[in-house]
Amino acid sequence: MGNDNEGRWTAVNDRDGAEQSGGGWFQLRRWLRRGEWAHAYLFVGPETGDQDQAAEYLASGILCEDRANPPCGSCPSCRRLAHGNHPGLVQVYPDGQSIKIDQLRELQRFFSLRAIERENRVYIIHGADRMTPEAANSLLKFLEEPAPGTVGILTAKRLEGVLATVRSRCQVLRFSAPRPEVLYREWTSRGVGEEMARLFAYLGLSDSGSGEDADKEADGENPLDIAVFADIAGWVVEWVQAVEEHKGKPLLELFSRVGRGQWSAPECLWLLDVLACWYRDVLYTSLGLSDQVVFIDHRRELSSQAARHGSIAPLVERMGEVIDAKRRLQAHANPQLTLERMVLRLQEE
Repeated sequence: MGNDNEGRWTAVNDRDGAEQSGGGWFQLRRWLRRGEWAHAYLFVGPETGDQDQAAEYLASGILCEDRANPPCGSCPSCRRLAHGNHPGLVQVYPDGQSIKIDQLRELQRFFSLRAIERENRVYIIHGADRMTPEAANSLLKFLEEPAPGTVGILTAKRLEGVLATVRSRCQVLRFSAPRPEVLYREWTSRGVGEEMARLFAYLGLSDSGSGEDADKEADGENPLDIAVFADIAGWVVEWVQAVEEHKGKPLLELFSRVGRGQWSAPECLWLLDVLACWYRDVLYTSLGLSDQVVFIDHRRELSSQAARHGSIAPLVERMGEVIDAKRRLQAHANPQLTLERMVLRLQEE
């Protein structure tokens, strides 16, 4: 696991823009090399942005024992972080739809009472823009009077969603979504197959929490579990053939997976992402852009579906149906009714 972690941070260090003056990654690396950092940070970025991975990177660097090249990924501290059992790091995630005051009280109690085995201590609050007002206010004193050696890192998708008094006590860094080609290189460097790496990159997925953290749910989304995602992607590719060819009972097959709890709600959203990407590839094939498809191992199936439809209009409609179904699920619509409506419309001639 230590080698995997080392490779992960090597890929991050090589990420495009990391060495550009003024960029978020450049700032992190400069602080770590100098051994200088503030007592509190707020990392802000879009849904597919780097802010959560950047928070873990900074925490790893602060706690790393190799001060010449933090985070090294291979020292005892980095290995403990990779396995999720470092006593100097505490991470807080939304409990349901929000971060509640009891979670912040527990965080403060942990740092005030529990003995820590080294000087530096770090806490990460993921989704700080989802703290309740009571939770945010309880954090203020902790930010104003931090214990020696304690660093707080807050992440958020919306800067305006974080209480102004909390923002004012943090150093704010903005992060953008990494470019697909950058993510593609990172995934292939970790041994992921070309087609799956292209899919991860197209969807803007980065490796910021798979493995030991896969049981955590933040913002209604599971950290990426490669094996589960690959299973979903493979199933979708086979399932969509049945939908398009009107074979079998695709609606029942879908409900057998979703209705029985085989896939969680966040994983259902992954399913829709993969399905939308598939129809995008069929559309690209129809337009003669097969060199830009994600599902490079399924070009024959893509060509067959493109020929069957004959024009791009039905493909655009299908992509719209899938995107609409995802929007409805994110708005907590009834999953069974939403997916049933989608499948019936996909099968319309």
